[in-house]
Amino acid sequence: MAPMGRLLMAHPRIGPAFQALFKRGHWSDAPLSPHQRALCSVAEKLSADPRLVGAEDWGSLHEVGLDDEGCLEVAHIVGVFNHLTRLADGFGLRVDPARLAAASGGPPLRRPSSALRSGASGGHPPATARRPRRREASAGSPLD
Repeated sequence: MAPMGRLLMAHPRIGPAFQALFKRGHWSDAPLSPHQRALCSVAEKLSADPRLVGAEDWGSLHEVGLDDEGCLEVAHIVGVFNHLTRLADGFGLRVDPARLAAASGGPPLRRPSSALRSGASGGHPPATARRPRRREASAGSPLD
């Protein structure tokens, strides 16, 4: 399963529903509402081959209550999801072990403690946990 799928399975609100759909196989086999079914159909087409998406697909979303702005939001969400998933896969990013364990039915994820969020550093994690600054490009580096 792609890293983004593992993250969805570990999400506290989305996870249980995503796991149920994933265990059933394809989304079309799940007991979905007409609204959910239309969203999944368009999302699948946009993901697999956006050239196949046509007026009838957007019409199916209009039929279940989405306006043009809602259709645009669906396209943005699907596009961003696919973009981030491809980047993560392309860079070989892996999901951390705690999220994988939660996605597999292990202990649920916990939010960071309030002490970390409201610490003396103005709500930022301690300096040791911050990301390193971007390094300057040097001769022969991929940043050139």
